[in-house]
Amino acid sequence: KRGKKQINFGVLTNDQGVPIACEVFEGNTSDQATLESQIKKITTRFKLKKVTLVGDRGMLTQARIDEEIRPLEQMSWISALTSDGVRTLVESGTIQPELFDKHQLAEVQSPDFPEERLVVCYNPFLAEERRTRRQELLECTQKALDKIRVSVERTRNPYRGKAKIGRRVQREAGHLKMLKHFELEIQEDKMSFKLKKENVESEARMDGLYVIRAGRISSEEMDANQVVGTYNEVAIAAATAD
Repeated sequence: KRGKKQINFGVLTNDQGVPIACEVFEGNTSDQATLESQIKKITTRFKLKKVTLVGDRGMLTQARIDEEIRPLEQMSWISALTSDGVRTLVESGTIQPELFDKHQLAEVQSPDFPEERLVVCYNPFLAEERRTRRQELLECTQKALDKIRVSVERTRNPYRGKAKIGRRVQREAGHLKMLKHFELEIQEDKMSFKLKKENVESEARMDGLYVIRAGRISSEEMDANQVVGTYNEVAIAAATAD
């Protein structure tokens, strides 16, 4: 909370969720910045030979995987791809609707993610929720933009100034996070906009999709369902802790 001091507690647990180490960090420490010290605990204090680190994409980022985990041969990892990573797989054709089985799971590989198994999950309920929410936000954004356009074009006391109009667009429509789907043209005394349908359709192809990444974990060690289950256990625990 603003004006309140904050500290962070980092808890390292085993695969049963039992805490085995705890460390206190300064309140302004980002999640990924805490990973290095946890790896040191695992490799020096506990001297473990084989370890699978499980964390969300905010903790096990691409940079942390490449710089801190991948160089250590005894380390494997389970995390999730960012939306940009999922988009890359969709646009490259790596992820296609016909891949999914009756459990809505599909395992794929990509040269962009070496040594990793990618388990693609499709949640139809989440897909519908995202479609509905996006449509609502698009409609609200269009109404806000149309209101500004009318004020710019009115005969009496028109709203004028390119910079002034741009700031109003950000103030009244930017918070909806949908301006990326509109093509805007703003001039000193004119404003127009149109929906970029191809952008909306491209984003819609990712509705309900999420991808769990498993590095250096063979199918004999964990099948696709176990990989997803392991990640979800950590996600649920984190949500409960919050």
